[in-house]
Amino acid sequence: MYFGKNTYLEAHARHGQIRDDYREGATIEQLAEKYSLSTRRIHSVIHELKNTPPAKAATTGAPAIAVIAARMMMKIGLDQNDAANAARGLLAVIAAKFGGTALYIPKQNKIQAIIRDIEIFRAHRAGKSITTLTEYFQLSEEEIKTVIEYYPAPKLSEGRLTELSLINGWILEVAATCREDPEMHAPLEIAADNVAKARNVAKKQDVITTHMKGR
Repeated sequence: MYFGKNTYLEAHARHGQIRDDYREGATIEQLAEKYSLSTRRIHSVIHELKNTPPAKAATTGAPAIAVIAARMMMKIGLDQNDAANAARGLLAVIAAKFGGTALYIPKQNKIQAIIRDIEIFRAHRAGKSITTLTEYFQLSEEEIKTVIEYYPAPKLSEGRLTELSLINGWILEVAATCREDPEMHAPLEIAADNVAKARNVAKKQDVITTHMKGR
């Protein structure tokens, strides 16, 4: 699936709005003034050919993802406008990171296998034995060991670990100024403690990843 850059996606959305305004009765001149475009460009947008070039046509897959995301959020109770805005935000984030490139989206069975491997890795780290995992996931011991040994555990750079330490320190500094206000001080102390725990978890994951690569 090809994702256009943010500039193209923004233009695509704006062109759709221009055509909607035109269908609702706005004149070429009014649209030109509203969108700061020439009347010639407005005319071109309104009468744009349906047969778009392949690269641009492929970009329609990106808005399709936004529609699917919006519908999923509406199913769990989000307001229609909020869901649409959130979906557009998601699309903008994806375009900002991957805009101008084609993304490969695996088939459902591949995604399910990835999720299964994550579950295996986490279960083993939580203390489940190889035998238990073999019985539960209906895989051989060799397959379970392969997932455990080679699954790419997340790794934070030293810079990220330093940032977590700094965040912890900043929260504690703010907490120190709020000692006379328990309603503020207590949550800040808890937040600092959670950041410290997150840093410790990250360090452990880093050690595990390094050990696994060494094997």
